[in-house]
Amino acid sequence: MANLLKNGKTLKQARDEILARTEKTGHYNGLKKLEFKERDPIGYEKMFSKLRGGIVHARETAKRIAASPIVEQEGELCFTLYNAVGDSVLTSTGIIIHVGTMGSAIKYMVENNWEDNPGINDKDIFTNNDCAIGNVHPCDIMTLVPI
Repeated sequence: MANLLKNGKTLKQARDEILARTEKTGHYNGLKKLEFKERDPIGYEKMFSKLRGGIVHARETAKRIAASPIVEQEGELCFTLYNAVGDSVLTSTGIIIHVGTMGSAIKYMVENNWEDNPGINDKDIFTNNDCAIGNVHPCDIMTLVPI
């Protein structure tokens, strides 16, 4: 499913452009200010709170139904939203070391053209526990769901 971004660019092209703008400006993707936050700070906070509340709620729900005592009793999990090229946008409470490792797995997929082979399609779910592709150790499992 090429053209996931709907703008004619591959995920790798988009990632390379973000990295170039970040390098050139010293600001992520060249963004020196958050226009929506400056224009409508209350609206921005409301949107942030809804998104953050949603992923914290997802984490708490997962804790309650987990079979793993490490998850259910210790709460060793987190939920994170990433942009299409693997940069964290928002994360839940929990063990946040995995925020970077999950992003590394997404970036690996982008850099290695998973967009075309094997392809990234609607309703796909990817799982990773490979330490060479961003995981801390094999008993940690990442579930990546493109939206």
